[in-house]
Amino acid sequence: MTTQLLSHVAMTIPRADFTDSYLEELGQFYETVLGWTVNQKLSIQGERTLLDIPGHGQYLNVRASDEPMGTTGYEHMGVYVDTVEDVRAMFEKVGQHADPAKLELDDEVRVLYSGHLTTFRFRYLMPLAIEIQHIS
Repeated sequence: MTTQLLSHVAMTIPRADFTDSYLEELGQFYETVLGWTVNQKLSIQGERTLLDIPGHGQYLNVRASDEPMGTTGYEHMGVYVDTVEDVRAMFEKVGQHADPAKLELDDEVRVLYSGHLTTFRFRYLMPLAIEIQHIS
C-alpha cells in the first residue's frame, strides 16, 4: 500500500459569524501559533476560507453555512509535530496569542506527557478542537 496523507478537513460555522473580523482573527491566530496561512487564491469572500497547513497539500476548509455543524465538545482533529519541543512551543503560543474569553483548553489534555505521547488540545474560533501531538 502507498503512503496516505490527509488532504483536508472541512467544517462549517454560522453564516452570521463569517465576518471579515472573524476571518482576520482566525488567519492571524492560526498563522502565528501553528504556521497555517490563508490561501487567498482558493478562499471565497463571504463563503469559505482555506488555511494551508505546512506539509503535502494539506488544508483546513472553513465555510459559512445557514445550517452549521454541531459538536458536543470532543470532536477534534489531530496535528502531528516533529518534536516534544514543538508541542511545548505551540502550547505557549496558544496561551500568549489567544483571547482568553474565546479559548477552550481541554482540562484533561492540558499538556499530557504519557509514555510516548506528548499532546494538548484546544478550541479557538472553530467548531472542531485541534489536538497537537508528538508520538515518539
